[in-house]
Amino acid sequence: MSGRRNAATLRGRQSGRTVVELMISMVLGLVVLGAVMNSVATSGVSGRAMQGMSKLNEDAQVALNLVSSHVRMAGFSSPRINGIPGLQAANYGGAPIRACDSPFVDAAVPGIDNLVCAGIDSPNAFSVAYEADQFNSLMLVPGQPTDCLGQALPAQISPFGGNFFLAENRFFVRNGANGNPELACAGIGDNFAAAQTLVRNVEDMRLTFGTGDIGTGTFGNQVYTGRVSSYLTAAELDAHPVFGVEPVATRWRRVGSVRVCLQVRSDDGLADEPTPYVDCFGNVITPADRRLRVAVTTTVNLRNTSDAAL
Repeated sequence: MSGRRNAATLRGRQSGRTVVELMISMVLGLVVLGAVMNSVATSGVSGRAMQGMSKLNEDAQVALNLVSSHVRMAGFSSPRINGIPGLQAANYGGAPIRACDSPFVDAAVPGIDNLVCAGIDSPNAFSVAYEADQFNSLMLVPGQPTDCLGQALPAQISPFGGNFFLAENRFFVRNGANGNPELACAGIGDNFAAAQTLVRNVEDMRLTFGTGDIGTGTFGNQVYTGRVSSYLTAAELDAHPVFGVEPVATRWRRVGSVRVCLQVRSDDGLADEPTPYVDCFGNVITPADRRLRVAVTTTVNLRNTSDAAL
């Protein structure tokens, strides 16, 4: 009898969880698990976005430095001793730069003065020309400078006798083979026949030009005086009531500085939602996709076209 009473007492003391309590516990557990998973997923997206923005800024600076270095060389030509007024004091005295507020109609046309603009407001295109030597270009072999694509430059006849090497590099934004935008260059080394990609995911390029007065240099050559009076787009420069009637070389030798803006985007949609950005015109844009974008700007002085350089 005593054993039966002890067993009954033990059964009475045993307790458990009701179905309702178990369901509440499961729901609370799922809520906590969901919060943890959401936190992990969000941190993963944020981490990818941060890494993507870092890479995007690096790519933008690489593209901007590349373009700026070529713009900075515009109009360079080794100075020559020349005491005859009216004769240029350097091997190259043509247009240092020529640009369009749109693509070129034909980016392969020979001669920087012969470039024609498509006339549609879109990513800009420009060409720079300068005398190339072992100090400002990669050398294919000793004594053989190259263009922006590493192609050998053809020799030009110097007005002072002998030969020199003229580099002309043309930059523009185009759609690549996969449909993504890219910054490309064509060089005079192969007569601009085969442009190649320089930096991918560059979707816009805008330039404005600091213009000023043209004066007479020490040797009678035309030089930029160094006084910027206004910044103009390529179309405004070509249509200027005074500058527009001048020969192309004279008109574009008025350029003393160039403002360059490049807009670069990420490879993929890294953001968890469309992310606003400021474009090259200063407008705040909210894109339709989830790609990250950044616009970077710099101003380059064309020191090679001043009187001090010639």
